[in-house]
Amino acid sequence: MQPRFRFLLIIIVLFTLSACDNPEEKFQKHINNGHVYYKEHEYKKALLEYKNAAKIKPSDYTVIYYMGLVEEADGKLQKALSAYLTAEQQNPNYIPVKTKLAEFYLTAGMHDEAYKRVGEILELDSKNASAHAVLASLHLANNNMQDAQKEINLALQYDPKNMIAYSVQVGLYTLTENRDKALETLGTAIKIYPEELSFHLLKAAIYNQIGDINSVVDTYNDIFSLYPNAINFRFDLAKILLQHEQYELAEKQYNETIASFPENLDAKKILLTFLENNKDFHAAVNKIQDFISKDTSQGLYYIWLADLYVRNNQDDQAMITLQNIIESTPNNSIGLNASTRLARIKLEKGDIPLAEDLVNTVLAKDAGNTVALLLQANLDFYRGDYQTAISSLNVIMQGGSNTLEASRILAEAFLVQSRLDLAIDTLIQATKKYPEDKSTLVRLSQLYALRGNQEKAEQILLLLANNNPDNPLILETTARLAIEDNKLERAALAVEKLSKIKGQDLTAKYLEGRILQKSDQISAAQHIYENIIVSDPLSPLAAYAMSSILETMNTKQELQDFVVFLGLLPQTNAAINTVIGDIQQSLGHTESAKAAYRKAFNQNTETQASFLALAKILMEEKNYSQALEILEHAESAVPSEINASILKAQILLNTGEIERALAIYEKLLTTNNQSDVVANNFAQTVADYKYTDVKLLEKARLQAERFINSNNPYYLDTLGWIYYRKNLLPQAKLFLERAFDNLEQSNPQIDYHYGAILYEIGNIENAKLHLKRASLGADYPGKNDAKTLLDEID
Repeated sequence: MQPRFRFLLIIIVLFTLSACDNPEEKFQKHINNGHVYYKEHEYKKALLEYKNAAKIKPSDYTVIYYMGLVEEADGKLQKALSAYLTAEQQNPNYIPVKTKLAEFYLTAGMHDEAYKRVGEILELDSKNASAHAVLASLHLANNNMQDAQKEINLALQYDPKNMIAYSVQVGLYTLTENRDKALETLGTAIKIYPEELSFHLLKAAIYNQIGDINSVVDTYNDIFSLYPNAINFRFDLAKILLQHEQYELAEKQYNETIASFPENLDAKKILLTFLENNKDFHAAVNKIQDFISKDTSQGLYYIWLADLYVRNNQDDQAMITLQNIIESTPNNSIGLNASTRLARIKLEKGDIPLAEDLVNTVLAKDAGNTVALLLQANLDFYRGDYQTAISSLNVIMQGGSNTLEASRILAEAFLVQSRLDLAIDTLIQATKKYPEDKSTLVRLSQLYALRGNQEKAEQILLLLANNNPDNPLILETTARLAIEDNKLERAALAVEKLSKIKGQDLTAKYLEGRILQKSDQISAAQHIYENIIVSDPLSPLAAYAMSSILETMNTKQELQDFVVFLGLLPQTNAAINTVIGDIQQSLGHTESAKAAYRKAFNQNTETQASFLALAKILMEEKNYSQALEILEHAESAVPSEINASILKAQILLNTGEIERALAIYEKLLTTNNQSDVVANNFAQTVADYKYTDVKLLEKARLQAERFINSNNPYYLDTLGWIYYRKNLLPQAKLFLERAFDNLEQSNPQIDYHYGAILYEIGNIENAKLHLKRASLGADYPGKNDAKTLLDEID
């Protein structure tokens, strides 16, 4: 540009700016610009223009009203309502804002407020068409069809183009199922207001109701033309097509959406979900590979591919894909994402060392990576280090991200520690923050049932069932709890609904078996359980079926026949062989039981049950070294459970290795300090064997005092015995008396402890009575001391 022309341009611009210096003109210019942007759906720009106008005239109620219109159009209804109320306060007689408030209150069901605004408008202008139209809508909401039609007629008489009146007229025709008239009215309204979205959506909804799919598609194509950048309407059409099982049309719609929005990753992800759910796994894989071939730089495609493999039990392919991502882009967000996904798979497969390496690598590069921190907490949980897991999860939740998953893991950690109330409280907080998450609500209902609050559990499930009648998890849980509560009719209704859902037939069959069993139709129930086991011996349902069928067996012959049945299965797993071992043990076939248990824990069992069962047999045989070896194997195989460690400590106590046993309990206390069993066993061991160690005895007291309000006689005995060792005899006597009050059958060790306390306080006759009982029966720590004390008294 030549300097002369540039100078002239500057002069023109300066002249133009000086001409707009008048505040009124500036105000009007911002208003006009706002109107233009509003009409073009540029809501952020429109709002900015109106705000600039408001700076010039802060008390102008029309500006506040326009701002409300923008907020409403942008979906920010609370802000819109606030703006309308402010405008109304500034001018109570401004009819447009009163009309908007009447519409808002009508939609919110606050009919009194809506009637109030309509009455005020009609007092100001008895022929106000919009007020008559809103009044018609209020009549319609109250099923007063005649008065509704009367007000519609008045509205259209005063304003033949009144938009609200047409909407209410369509609503009236729809309610009276006069859909032809509704469509005719919409046709008229669309001619008057061709760009009014609500009329097009109403039209599509009516065509959807009558199943006219072609007209639904045509209507949505009109919407696409009006709103070419609004991708959500394209997704809405695809959902409608899916509801009518028009899968080819839905797929076409998804592909057209991707063609219109090639950079939109959500559109591609939704198409993949459609293909996976409605075609097959391979169709989804092929589509992702098509995306990759067109854009090899988009790392998310590879992540999606790995996730697809995982969901379809193709873990090996998933791990290869993730490993390739990690090797090619180890340090960016995609590479770290791949590392956490691979770590999760490794954790689920029990490959703890590699999962730990991956998590540590991610955290070294991104210390705040929430997914990695969650996995670290999972690893701590898996190792049985519940306290560390709880601490980590609390940190994650305080950070505010991924709090739903963290809450659910935290609740399970509390549950494992028998802190049921804390588990329930954790899930309650999670459901407040994520009320839409159904599985958390279902788990909460299950925990209420565990606490014995069946009414609360059912209340949650009923609410969920009303809003989600076809959710399989809700139906299954409803049936299970109803069966436990002996509400068999309710259970049967839930099972019937569950049986009609794809993929739930086996679960429904199992629950049907439980209902029959509860109804004493044992033979029919057994038949169902056997069919479940045969159809898929390795499934979790087969394990449930085995457990249930064992409940129905009362004779040795039935048990022997069941062992034969299980032995003929084409496939077995740890659960099946553990059951075989349990049956063989109950039948007195010890060697067969031992063989079955060994077979079970060689099959990558997920529980310590088979190890513990075998170890107990070896203990009875006094083969302590082999029992300890088996229990160490259990600790390594299933570190998340503590029963093997507890049994190991008991064996060491039996063999006189007190220091080793105490070391186990102290280690368990660092990772499970809320475990009552561990605390009791530790304190009892100290009180029996190490009471001369003042520091250790004080530590035992601190652990045992959690039982002050307990009703468990054995825990109360431990606390009383600790107080005895500390020479706190009144306290010791109090807790031993409470132990006896809660004891269902006599226990010689508790008799010894009480007798010793009574002897020390001078109640010799009662002491002698208890010590005599303590000297009888099986051996226990202190039995010889009881006999010695009795001899002293005699």
